[in-house]
Amino acid sequence: MSGRRPPTSGVVGLAALDVRLRPDHASEMGSQLLMGESVRVIRRGAKDRWLLVENLADRYRGWVRSWGLVLTSARQMAAWSGRARGRPIPPWIEVRDLPGGGSVITPLFWGGRVIPGRLQGRYRRVELPDGVRGWVRARDLAVGDRRARSLAARVRDLLGAPYLWGGRTPAGLDCSGLSQM
Repeated sequence: MSGRRPPTSGVVGLAALDVRLRPDHASEMGSQLLMGESVRVIRRGAKDRWLLVENLADRYRGWVRSWGLVLTSARQMAAWSGRARGRPIPPWIEVRDLPGGGSVITPLFWGGRVIPGRLQGRYRRVELPDGVRGWVRARDLAVGDRRARSLAARVRDLLGAPYLWGGRTPAGLDCSGLSQM
């Protein structure tokens, strides 16, 4: 047995990761974490399948499945956060394995974060928290301090989005999720 401590930080590696009130899929969903968000691991559940985490952006706490995080040291998490300056402009975009096509690797919702890379024509390479790389349309990714969209445009984009308690994506959101967007 090594004397190394398990990682106490993590970066969300899924497009959206449900945050539950208890470590159980049947438990109420209180919120969601979005790709690239940083968390602090507070406690580990049985067999490390569930983790009690705190979202560093809003301090919301809850239980998530461990496979939805890329566990890191605090230093690695800070390095990720400093480089993850790419955010989607539309409500969601697709990260694909080839510029302009190929297979979908993952969706990326508003509020999600990736590391922007080089341009190739109208496409930009991006890196996900787990190190996987893909491509998005360059015009669909805000890089750095560039504003994504006006509030009115964002609200229009959400017309028809279903209500989902704790939801933070255009696939389903509640009033808190709307406020965070």
